[in-house]
Amino acid sequence: PTIPPPMAPAAAPSAALVPVPSVISSCCCLSRTATPICCSVKPAAFRAWIPRSAAGWSANKATTVSSFNSVNQDGSEAVDGNVTTYWRTAKGSTLTNEWIVVDLGSNQSIDTVTLNWNVTYYATAYTIQVSTDNVNWTTVFTTTTGNGAIDNISFASTSVRYVKMNSTAWTNNAERNRLQEFEIYQ
Repeated sequence: PTIPPPMAPAAAPSAALVPVPSVISSCCCLSRTATPICCSVKPAAFRAWIPRSAAGWSANKATTVSSFNSVNQDGSEAVDGNVTTYWRTAKGSTLTNEWIVVDLGSNQSIDTVTLNWNVTYYATAYTIQVSTDNVNWTTVFTTTTGNGAIDNISFASTSVRYVKMNSTAWTNNAERNRLQEFEIYQ
């Protein structure tokens, strides 16, 4: 395979890009023309920037939710990489918490969660919690001032299998959450 020359971004990369480590043992990287090329080399000074996948580690992973409004508005809609679909909590729910859990399938190192909310119906108070066993949870982020749109949440890197968004207050108590995307990254 062809190995591109070392590349460096002209400016700071956008939030949608992630760095590839300097030492690469196996990768899929971008050439100067943005054509993917695969390599399995360990160049000393190679560094590239690649786009993040549509939903990061959470893309099309299994989800569990506290409630949902209809079969086409369940938790899977929040990890499908499509911002026109969403997880919608049950209309008129009386649960004290509304939550969604993403199962990454195995432990993964993560340090960022991005929540893409519907701008009208969203949580104003929620936590991001992580777990290795789906029983014992550690809170890595808390807010009581959620304002909808896109929330980029960073925290200390941790190796986990399960990631939960647990909401307790909403802009509209009858409608509650409409979460378009729940993205998880390292």
